[in-house]
This record gives sequence, C-alpha cells and structure tokens, in this order.
Amino acid sequence: MKKALKVIASVLIFVLLCGGINKGIGYITNDDTLYFSRVAIKEMYDTPGIDTVYLGASVAFYALDPDFIDSRLGTNSFNLATMHQNMDGSLYLLKEAYRTHHIKEAYVDVFYEIATLFEAERRKDLTSMYLITDYTKPSLDKLLYEINGSNDKHYFNTFLISRRNWNLLLDPSHIKDVVSKKLTTVYREGGLVYKETKPNEYIGRGFVQNNKKLQTEGNLFRTARHNPIDISKLSSTWVESLEEIIDFCEKHDIKLHLIATPLSNYRILSIGNYDDFIAFINHEIEGTHADYYDFNLLREEFFPDTTTSFSDDHHMSMQGTEYFEQAFCMLMSGEASREELFYDSIEEKFATMKKNVFGFVLSEGDDYDITVTPVTTITEGEYSYYIEVNDADKNPMWTFDTTVDDGLMTVNNGVHFTYGEDHCVVIVKCFVDGELKATAAFELNK
Repeated sequence: MKKALKVIASVLIFVLLCGGINKGIGYITNDDTLYFSRVAIKEMYDTPGIDTVYLGASVAFYALDPDFIDSRLGTNSFNLATMHQNMDGSLYLLKEAYRTHHIKEAYVDVFYEIATLFEAERRKDLTSMYLITDYTKPSLDKLLYEINGSNDKHYFNTFLISRRNWNLLLDPSHIKDVVSKKLTTVYREGGLVYKETKPNEYIGRGFVQNNKKLQTEGNLFRTARHNPIDISKLSSTWVESLEEIIDFCEKHDIKLHLIATPLSNYRILSIGNYDDFIAFINHEIEGTHADYYDFNLLREEFFPDTTTSFSDDHHMSMQGTEYFEQAFCMLMSGEASREELFYDSIEEKFATMKKNVFGFVLSEGDDYDITVTPVTTITEGEYSYYIEVNDADKNPMWTFDTTVDDGLMTVNNGVHFTYGEDHCVVIVKCFVDGELKATAAFELNK
C-alpha cells in the first residue's frame, strides 16, 4: 500500500512539476500584454447579470459598445468578439456565456471572410483559438473546442503553451521585454500594457475603440480586387458551427440575431456578388426563430457613403461605429423598421445611391511601371488624374497631370505611369468631369 502511494505521489509530483515548467516557460515567452481577449474574458466572468452577448471577429469588437447599446435597449450586454474569431470559436464562447450567465440573447457577426478560411483540420495558425482558450476556465466544451478546432500538427501548441514560442528562450532581449511588462502593476492587475500610442483602445465589457481613421475620401487601395464569394467553397467548419449555434439557441431559448457589421463600399463592390452570401445566410435560418440583419444594406441617410468611417476596407473607425450603432439601436428597439433602414439588396444599393469612386487597385509592372484602376460605380464621365511622386523622405520629385500629359490614361478609366525610384511615396487624385472623387497615398518599393 505504501509503495502504491509512493508511486501515485511521484506521478503527481512529476505532473505538477511539468505543469509548473510549462506555465513558467509560457510566462516568459508568450507576450499577451496587449491581448484584448485576456482582459475581456476575465471581465466577462467577473460581470454579474449578463443577458446578451455579441460574438464575432475584430469587426464586431470595434462595432458594438455595450455602454452605448444598453442605455438604448435596456440590456446588460457584453462583447465577446475576439481577433479573427472563427465560427467554432463563437460557438464555444456562446456556450461558455450560457454556462456562466444563462444568457437570453446573442448577436453573432457573420463576416463573410471568416467563412472562407480553412476548415479546422487544415488550419495552419491557431492564434485565434489561443486568444480564447488561454483565458477561459476548464470545461468539457473547452476541451472539445481545443480538440476539434485544432489538428494533430498543433496539439502540442494547443495544450502546452511553453511549446509555442520555445525558440524565444534563446532570445534574452525578448524575455527581458516580456517579463518587464508582465511585472508591471497594470498587467498584474489584469490590464493592458500599451505602447506610447493607442491606435486601438480597450474601453470595457469587450468593446475596443478604433482610434485609426482614413483621412481622405477614396483612400483605399490594394494590389488586386477582392475575390467573389464562392458559396460552394465556404469552410465546412464555419457552416457546421453556424448551424450548431442556431440549434443551440433554439434548444436553450436564446434569441439569436445574425448580423453583418458594415464593410466599406470599396470592399463590397470589389467582391461583386455579396448578394449571394446574403441569400446563403437567409437560407440557413429558414424555419428557425433566428433573424439576420446585414448592415451592408444600410441606406446612406443612416450610414453615409464616406471612406473616413473606416480605418481600412473592413474595420470601422469610431466615426463609422457611431453611425452603425445609431442604426443598430433604431432597428433593435423598433424605432425604425428594416424597410426604412435597408435596401433590399446590394445590387439595388449600388444602382440607387450616388455614383462614386471608392478607391483603387494597383498593378505593378516591370521597370517601375504602375497602373492605378478605380473601383467605381461611375460609368459615364471623363476621368482625369493628378499624381505626385515623392522620394522616401516625402520630398517632391515628379508630378503627372492627365489633362496636360498625353499617353498616361489606360483602360478601365485608370492611369499608367512610371515612378523611377526604388522607394517612392505616391499621391493619386482622381477626378470625374473635373470633380475630385478620390485621393489615395501609398508607398511603392522595388
């Protein structure tokens, strides 16, 4: 008997020792000092009486401020959106919120891009999972999420935090930086250790304020148009998790609202077939008590067609959040109807609203050539461009004016020019019939 007890004690000591080593290595190598989810999830556990949760990726934690919404809707809500949150992550957090608070209402953001990511068995980066599971309490639901949302290539990283950044044990400067931040009073009391600036600031109850903002109209650009949505190729993990969320809410009498927070018109127009995604979500909720509100259908009087409502082509700035939340509360309180707030389709929206230039697509060629093509609904009118090319220190080098210089215009109302330096800062101004429609500033590097 004593021998058996010694064996059991030895095993327990070994397990505890391994656990301590795992936790210790994770502590000095894993820099989570600016992870919003670390603070938000702890706050969720500590907040009594939560009856409503918001779930989704970063587009949602920038969009839904419980302090503002609760004062209008009479709810006691919490924003459980996390960076790159997949739908299986939303499902797990929904179950955790129900287990700990017995919630009555849930808003789940259905950002289409998340639906196009890898199935669980093909995931290559599980950071979005760790942002959740590193801070939630042990439960069977958590274990199943970690197993099913991961794959055999990542199990060590999933269950052993010390394994994720083990190579950084050989980087003394990294360890010194991490430990010094974690020893601060702010971190030890559960706060965020910000850098000198706060482009994104945690406000409370899961809401993150986006202090970044595009400064000029049409200042959106990328090197290729966004791909159309292929409904047949949506992630099976995403679809199955969405259906499980719908079923879970039906069984537990949780009022489920599927929502899509606004993306820029630049992005929606680039996709080209967003109505297909709307039709897919509507099909998913047929015969259930769930509803779906896609705020990309908002009319301009409720969400003005302005680029400065965004910090990039899919994250709203605080200006955009204010427009959105006003419309959101009007809808959910019954102050305004769906018909008053929304167009029936994206096709109708772009056909009805004022024609505009929303941004540009850049195509770099050889020998310092570049073509700038507008993303636009303007099909009639004369396009012209004024282009400034500056060196890396923003000193002026050349200017091009298509109203003066011959041979600059190219197909699809775009402009083609040669910039001539390895590193340039370029400003492009697009005019239609002499009226300035869009301005973009971008760096070019060879």
